[in-house]
Amino acid sequence: MDVKENGNADRRAGQSNWGAHAHAPVLRGAGTHHAAALENGYRDYDEYLVERVLKIRRLLDSGVPTRIIRDMLPCLNDIGSTIVADPDPELRAMLVEQRDKLAERIVLLQQNRDALTRYIDAMDRVLCGA
Repeated sequence: MDVKENGNADRRAGQSNWGAHAHAPVLRGAGTHHAAALENGYRDYDEYLVERVLKIRRLLDSGVPTRIIRDMLPCLNDIGSTIVADPDPELRAMLVEQRDKLAERIVLLQQNRDALTRYIDAMDRVLCGA
């Protein structure tokens, strides 16, 4: 796959040209990597695919490995209809571990947000002469 094919999707998803190119194997593996080919060699990606790349990027940014993302792609769109035909206990354990790591990161992010808010509030008090 040529990087230029993904440039349009990258821009729409707010990523570098490498973004969709790097995620292409995950998208292809899930049967979601379809785009209309244009005469100039570029591809036109549906908003659905752009949103999919954003969701994958967020999962990667959260530390979820691509091998897990590939398996959970069906869950990204419709939370209520997720069906697991052949549950793998090892995969489940990995997912629980990833979820718990995310929960820990969320707590730390909330603490950092609160600390920033306190600092901004303190600055505002000085700036406003309070």
